[in-house]
Amino acid sequence: MSGPPHEARLELKVAEKARLALFKALKPEVESKAPGCDVAMTFNGEKLIITFNARSLSRLRAVLNSYLRWIKSICEAIDVT
Repeated sequence: MSGPPHEARLELKVAEKARLALFKALKPEVESKAPGCDVAMTFNGEKLIITFNARSLSRLRAVLNSYLRWIKSICEAIDVT
């Protein structure tokens, strides 16, 4: 690993219906293991918590941007239905 690891954590307080939809939609991405980045997803009460660890800041930024965009799209789809 080059340089210190970088970490970010998202805590999303969402309704139960949205939490389950987010979890199911993001699960394949979490399990696919992007190169140089580890992602973990858990529940804690009303919160869906997603933790990111990356070898470089640029990888962390890229994976965060992807997940934030997916989360936004999923939430918009839930609002439409």
